[in-house]
Amino acid sequence: MTDPAELAIRRGNRAEQILTDPLVVEAFTMLRAEYIRGIESSKPDQTEVRERCYAHLTTLNSVAGHLRAVMEHGKLTKAQVNELNGKKRFLVV
Repeated sequence: MTDPAELAIRRGNRAEQILTDPLVVEAFTMLRAEYIRGIESSKPDQTEVRERCYAHLTTLNSVAGHLRAVMEHGKLTKAQVNELNGKKRFLVV
């Protein structure tokens, strides 16, 4: 396995661990609900409150999205490495 592939797989595995960690899931869920509640409960003249909550929500979604992308890249890399290793076995006669 090449070093970049191994690194991508390790990073993907770590990202998956983070995304499925119960404490992280709880934190993301609670923060997301808090930011949405802040937007929904703001008064019409509380533009700054809505904008701040929206910015926090967008950042939270960006962090989760980045971790999902790293995880998916690791899974794809692992599948490609496994496929290449399988082909190598069939080529050796």
